[in-house]
Amino acid sequence: MNFLFVAGFAVISSRPGQDIGLFADTLGLPLRPPASVPNSEYRYSERIEGVKHFGVWPLSEAASACFGTQE
Repeated sequence: MNFLFVAGFAVISSRPGQDIGLFADTLGLPLRPPASVPNSEYRYSERIEGVKHFGVWPLSEAASACFGTQE
């Protein structure tokens, strides 16, 4: 198999501040907040070679999107 790219991937994090620091500060990934959701802790990039979309998704936001509750 010869993969061309990963379409999308997001890490679900119970510690978004620390994990964003790991991916952005330590690993140097160009993460940014979504303009369409101003109060979100979600950070993402579409500028990482081989990945169309990479994100760090806070657990509370993932739970709310999937189950309608932050817990």
